[in-house]
Amino acid sequence: MKRVHASLSALACAGLSVLLPAVARAGLLDLDSVRTMVMDPNGVTPRDISLLPVSGRPDPFRLSRVENILREPFLLEGVTAEIMSRTAPDSGRPAMPISPDSLWPLLDVDPSRSSYGNPQGSQPAAASADSAVHAPGPTDGFDLERALGDIREGLREHTADLTPAEASFLYREAPGLFLQEEEDTSRTAVEGELRRLEDDARSHRIMELARKLRWQGLVRASAGAWRLENWLIQSLRSGSESRAIARLKKAAGKEFPVHVGTKGSERQTVGQGIWIDPGGDDEYVFSGPGKPGSFTLVVDAGGNDIYLSKDSLQQSAGNMGVGAIADLSGSDRYLGSNFAYASAEFGFSSLFDAAGHDYYEGRCASLGFAFFGIGVLQDEAGNDVYSASLMSQASASTKGAGVLLDRAGDDRYLARPTFQDDLRYTDHYIQMVQGFATGFSPDFGGGIGLLRDTRGNDIYLADIFGQGTGYWYALGMLIDEAGDDRYEAHQYAQGAGVHIAVGALLDFGGNDHRASKGVSQGCGHDLGFGYLYDKGGHDNYLATDMSQGAGSANGLGILQDTEGDDMYSSLNPDMALGHADMRRDRGSFGLFLDRAGYDRYTRRKSEGAAWRVYNGKSKGNGFGLDN
Repeated sequence: MKRVHASLSALACAGLSVLLPAVARAGLLDLDSVRTMVMDPNGVTPRDISLLPVSGRPDPFRLSRVENILREPFLLEGVTAEIMSRTAPDSGRPAMPISPDSLWPLLDVDPSRSSYGNPQGSQPAAASADSAVHAPGPTDGFDLERALGDIREGLREHTADLTPAEASFLYREAPGLFLQEEEDTSRTAVEGELRRLEDDARSHRIMELARKLRWQGLVRASAGAWRLENWLIQSLRSGSESRAIARLKKAAGKEFPVHVGTKGSERQTVGQGIWIDPGGDDEYVFSGPGKPGSFTLVVDAGGNDIYLSKDSLQQSAGNMGVGAIADLSGSDRYLGSNFAYASAEFGFSSLFDAAGHDYYEGRCASLGFAFFGIGVLQDEAGNDVYSASLMSQASASTKGAGVLLDRAGDDRYLARPTFQDDLRYTDHYIQMVQGFATGFSPDFGGGIGLLRDTRGNDIYLADIFGQGTGYWYALGMLIDEAGDDRYEAHQYAQGAGVHIAVGALLDFGGNDHRASKGVSQGCGHDLGFGYLYDKGGHDNYLATDMSQGAGSANGLGILQDTEGDDMYSSLNPDMALGHADMRRDRGSFGLFLDRAGYDRYTRRKSEGAAWRVYNGKSKGNGFGLDN
């Protein structure tokens, strides 16, 4: 390993242009620097890296932001700014649950027609960071009867165009698209093909019925639930809950029964309705299953609580309904199985935890998951642990936004080895976690999976698919803003766009360690765009192949590190650091750029100071530069 000096003479010998214009003012993701320092000198234009196929199957659910980034990959910067603005905490106020109206536009749903919608809620795909939607304060013009009416009428409107049989089919059959059993990996080839055909027919029927849902009804219901939740939170924090509860009981009636706990420790069985508890170490057991159009709200003011949702689709999920949990203090345990906590199918589901060192456990489609809706898990403080098996921890599918926001603390994101990845390996596990989104190839695009961690020294562990990965017209993002973090995965991870999708791992500070075998660390595969961006710190990168700014099968992969003394290790250095292959008579693009620091690499001395340049004919277009 050696220090790489990017001298002008070495650049010239390597075939790279020495006429590097001054770098423009760096943007949020410094993508202009990639263009200025690597692309422009080598005649690579933004049009060359466009990934969106000219023709394709019609898809009514494809998201505009995903399409726009595939068409113009550097629009990722504007979409990232928009997403960060939409998910930022309100300044000058105690922490509150994020408004659903700030998230609906990411799914191309305009919240302006909802009862409490903001007429400026719908934003263009490349909105600036200053154009975020910030909902009104929790008591600004609050009308209790109107909020309850919005929940009631919105949920009815949402499914008004479905027959009872169709609504029952969606409620009953859609969860099977995301459930998996351990024995699934032991099927014979014939059994596997029969299961695939059954799933394909079911998914097409589900998508057909999903087109009949009225989004504005769900938007209206989620807005009403959010306002009610915020009002109750403020009432508990201000000590005025007795008056608020009296008003609520009178207004809610039998449709939304109100249950009030004590300051002692107790066990509550939760179904449809509203649960309010002023304190104590409580246990909440979510009963189920629910039914289409259900509404559940739990607000707990204090104590070290336990939440239990051990069977599929119990009331902790927003399945064709709205569900919300707000826990205001204490170190809590959220123990669940499938579709547990901040999990939404054709609905809205949120979990807001304001304080404490918390433990979150799910199995499939949990802890910030969404399919045709929004699931958002928001933790404001504490050293937390998130544990799940599959399609969880900020994961999404078609027309869904699965969001996990952790504002502070040294956190651990753990993916349990439950489901063997029998398609590729006998000793690795498919997981789809930690900022992952997918569609249903070849017919239906995916959603947006976003994991955003604001502060702390965090650990991210996954195996196959995770840590900022998108698959099939989807966008998966992991944004870590500060701390010395550790990322470990095996494949399709750490900023990987796979099969016409976008995946991004964005880290804005700290001395980080990243390890993955391949198709990772800024890798775009099969018309995918993968980006790994590290803004600061002394970082360590370890991979085997097709990583660290690599393009595969006509994909675009970029790794950019802007500061620090970094180390890049690869067991197969010929397939990393600006590697690009040649497929379908067309090259891929692999772009690597380290812009500062005393860096070390696993490379042969004879390769000089700059990376090889592929010609786009016998090889792909690979460019690398240490500045």
